[in-house]
Amino acid sequence: MVTRLYLNRLLKKTCSDAESYSVFDSSLVLTPLRHIRAQVWFAATPYKDLFDVAWIVKPMFAIGFGYPGFAPIPVSPKGGPYWHTGLPDLERVVRETIDTKVVPILKEGLDITGYETFLARHMLGGVPDHPYAALLSLALGDLDRAAFYIKHGRVHWGVESLNAFSPGLGDRLHQRGNRVSKRDRAALVAALHSWERSFAEKAGFMSIWQPSPFPIEQIGTPDDPLKWRR
Repeated sequence: MVTRLYLNRLLKKTCSDAESYSVFDSSLVLTPLRHIRAQVWFAATPYKDLFDVAWIVKPMFAIGFGYPGFAPIPVSPKGGPYWHTGLPDLERVVRETIDTKVVPILKEGLDITGYETFLARHMLGGVPDHPYAALLSLALGDLDRAAFYIKHGRVHWGVESLNAFSPGLGDRLHQRGNRVSKRDRAALVAALHSWERSFAEKAGFMSIWQPSPFPIEQIGTPDDPLKWRR
């Protein structure tokens, strides 16, 4: 059976000199690490001496919105489902597969403004049915769409999460959308930053995380066409 120790050693040995990601614990984390976490790791299988590669691309700030976790999507190397530890030139094959097949896909999802396109391309069901739709709309500053998804989608718990952060905040977003007050808009921004930092701390990513503004902080409001910031 392939051991976790073997996979960790292989990961560090083959990928530690790459510029596109950091070797972190038993996984690769693509950098720069801002709003979206893209992570790759090796997974043991039920079969002796066989292992697979798995990855996940997920908003760091989703931790506070009450979303359930999603299983990583497996990527098959060299057109096959598994790697065998006895494969000749294993380290080279691992490096080439991650660099040429896995990392380019993950990079598509690193930009928060392009994350919806990434979901539509690589996730079943598309964006409107995805639980991240309301959260992404909030981060991007489209509060009317966020309110619509909260009302008609599967994200009613998002209201409760926002209300827990600031009393009545989720209810006002649900009811008013883009017409929320500047104070509430500032509170929404604060919630996003707080949730993202909380994830970075819990995941141990503080040393590689780069805090940065959300798109909602760089757009105007209905009553103020100039760019508004906190």
